[in-house]
Amino acid sequence: MPSPFYTIITGASEGFGKALSTECARRNMNLILVALPGIELHQLATTIRKQFYVDVLCIEKDLCEENSCQELFNEVKAMGLRVNMLFNNAGIGSTEFFRRSICQHL
Repeated sequence: MPSPFYTIITGASEGFGKALSTECARRNMNLILVALPGIELHQLATTIRKQFYVDVLCIEKDLCEENSCQELFNEVKAMGLRVNMLFNNAGIGSTEFFRRSICQHL
């Protein structure tokens, strides 16, 4: 039986975030999946619902935008959901800015 709580996973549509989403669902955790707009997020949610029978909500949001984190918080709060865990995986795979800024100073 799924928990009354939800786990938020950012960067959920691919890679490590997708793997986290599947593993959490396997453990009967309800999910709030957050990722950039695109079909992949909704396809993952549908697959997880069918396979694991947990509640899965999708929020399409670019967390690199200035107010997006506050917007995400407000959306979850407005839905009245109880969140007990956050996997903040958004942007983990992006190292381009870091590489450029480090190289410019060497």
